[in-house]
Amino acid sequence: GNGQEYKVDLPSLNDNIPFDDFDYITTDRKISLEWLASEIRLDFDTLKRLNTELLKGTTPPAKYKLRLPSGLKAAAEECLN
Repeated sequence: GNGQEYKVDLPSLNDNIPFDDFDYITTDRKISLEWLASEIRLDFDTLKRLNTELLKGTTPPAKYKLRLPSGLKAAAEECLN
C-alpha cells in the first residue's frame, strides 16, 4: 500500500442530542410525524432524524417504538390518547 490514510467524517445522527437522552413511546397506529412534532412543539426535522427508518414520515399501522428527545414522552402520550 501507499500508506495514505483516509479520514472520513461520518454524519452524526444528531447534532446536539446525546445518544442516551431519549424517551420512547409505543404507537399502534399510523401517526404523522409532522403532526406529532407540532403537537408536542418539537422541530419536525429532529423527530425525523431520531426515527430515520420512517421514510414516509408516518409510523406504521402496527406496533412501533418511536424515539423522542428525553422529556417529551408524557406530552406525546397525551396527544395520542
